Amino acid sequence: MITHFVCKDGSKIELSKCLADNGCPFQSRCMTRPMLRCISEQREWKGVMSTTQGFKGTRQAYLEITQDYSIRPDDRVFMLLGTTVHGALEKKGDDVSLAELDLSDEHGSVRPDLVETEGDTNILIDYKTSGSFIIAQALGLYKVEEPMLDPETREVIVYKKDGKGGKKGDPRMHQVLKKDPTKINLKDWPLQLNNYRIGVEEKMGITVDRLEVQVIVRDGGTAIAVGRGVTERSYIIEIPKMPNDKVKAFFKERSQALVSAIKNKKLPPECTPEERWRDEVTKQDRKCLDFCPVNTLCPYWKKTYQKNIISHEKWEG
Repeated sequence: MITHFVCKDGSKIELSKCLADNGCPFQSRCMTRPMLRCISEQREWKGVMSTTQGFKGTRQAYLEITQDYSIRPDDRVFMLLGTTVHGALEKKGDDVSLAELDLSDEHGSVRPDLVETEGDTNILIDYKTSGSFIIAQALGLYKVEEPMLDPETREVIVYKKDGKGGKKGDPRMHQVLKKDPTKINLKDWPLQLNNYRIGVEEKMGITVDRLEVQVIVRDGGTAIAVGRGVTERSYIIEIPKMPNDKVKAFFKERSQALVSAIKNKKLPPECTPEERWRDEVTKQDRKCLDFCPVNTLCPYWKKTYQKNIISHEKWEG
C-alpha cells in the first residue's frame, strides 16, 4: 500500500505527516492538501480482485497490495483528472440513467460508470481520460511515409540535387495520416466493459444493447494531438461485445492467481511483455520504466534496469 510521498528533492515523507496542518517540510506545498488526499486514496484489499486489477500484471497487483511503497504526486495527476471527471458526471444523470453502480460480490469488484437508456436501447458507458496517442490507436489512425506529389500534376516530387533528405532524383517523402479499421487497438477496454455488462445483465436483469467509452482527450487541441489525427477534445467510441465465457474465463484466471499469491505469500511470475508494454523496436518495457509504481520492488526491474536508468529508486534517494 502507499505509505509515503516522494518530494521533488527526492526525500520521502509519510502520508499522514505530509497531509497534517503545516506538515510540509518546505516553504510551500507542491499541491494542495485536497489534491494530495485524492492522489493518495487507495482501496483496501478485501479478498476480491477489482476489474482494473485484472488488467495489471498479477505481480504488479500483488506488490501493490502486499508491500509498502512510495509515489511521486506528479505521477498521479492524470488519475486525479479522471476521478474529478467521474465525480462531476455522476451528478448529471437523469431518470433513465443508472450511475456508479456497485455490482461487486465474492467473485470480484464490478463498478460500471453508467447505464443510460436512449429510446429502447440500453447503453453501458465508461468514462475515460486518455492521451491522444491512445485515442489515435482506438480510432485506427496511423502515419506512413509516402512520396510527396505535386498538387497540380500529381507527379512525384524529387530532389533536384543532393541534400540532407536524399540524393538527386530521390523522391521527397512526408508523413501521411491514414485510418484503417483493421488497425484499431482498444487495449483492455473490451474486456473491462464486457465484464461490467455481464454484471449488469446477470445481477440487474437488464439487457445491455451497446457498449461505449466516453473519452476526454487530455492533450486535446494541441498540435501533437491534431498531428495524430485526434482533432476533437472528446469522443464516444463503441466497444464490441465479447462472448461471456471468454470474459469470465479471463477474470477467473486472473482472480485465482492473485488471491492464491496473496494467501500463500508467494511472488507471482513476472509480467508478460504485453503487461510490461514491451517495445520490440527499443527492447524496453515502457510500463516498467515509467508507469509502474512498484517497479523498484520487482526482481525483473532490478535485474533489467536498476543499474542503467534514472529510476524511481533514485528519485526516492
